[in-house]
Amino acid sequence: MRDLNGFILEMKDSDKRFEKVKYMEKEKVFSCTFKNGRTYFLNRNDIIKNQKSKVADVSISENAYHFSIVLSNGKKYEIPWDFVLSLCEKKYEFYKDNKKDGISGEEIGNRIKKIRKTKKITQSELAKNTGILRANISRLEKGKHSPNLETLEKIADALGIPVSNLVAK
Repeated sequence: MRDLNGFILEMKDSDKRFEKVKYMEKEKVFSCTFKNGRTYFLNRNDIIKNQKSKVADVSISENAYHFSIVLSNGKKYEIPWDFVLSLCEKKYEFYKDNKKDGISGEEIGNRIKKIRKTKKITQSELAKNTGILRANISRLEKGKHSPNLETLEKIADALGIPVSNLVAK
C-alpha cells in the first residue's frame, strides 16, 4: 500500500496475512510464510485425510488471509491464517495445546451447529452472511478450530443471538 506521497505504508495485519505458501512433497508439509516474516510448517495430515491424492495447486487468496489447496482428485481446502497459528504457534492464544477454564472449541462448534439448524440456516447461508468461508464454518462446527472474538461476533450477528449464547458456560 502507498500513501498520497508514494511512501510505502506498513501493511496492516502482517501477522495474519500470508506472503508465501509452498507444499514440500517429500516432507509432506506446507511451508507457510507470513508477511511479518515468520514461517510455520503445517503437516499435511493436519489438513487432508486423503493421503493418496497429490497436491495439484496451492494459492494465496487475494486478501492473503487464507490459502487454498487443490488436490489432483479435485478436492479443495481453504486454510485460514488462524488455523495455521492454532497448530503451529505455541504463543498464539488459541494454540491447540493451551488449556483454558472456558468453554472448548468443540462446545462452541456444537452450539453454532445446533442454533444454525434450529434456525434452518445452511452452512453456505451462514458463510454468506458472515463472510467466513463455508469450509471454515464446517471446521468450527466440528470443533477443529477455536474461533476468535471477531469470528464469534460475525456468527452471532448472522444467527441473531448475543455472543454470550455461544461462549457462556
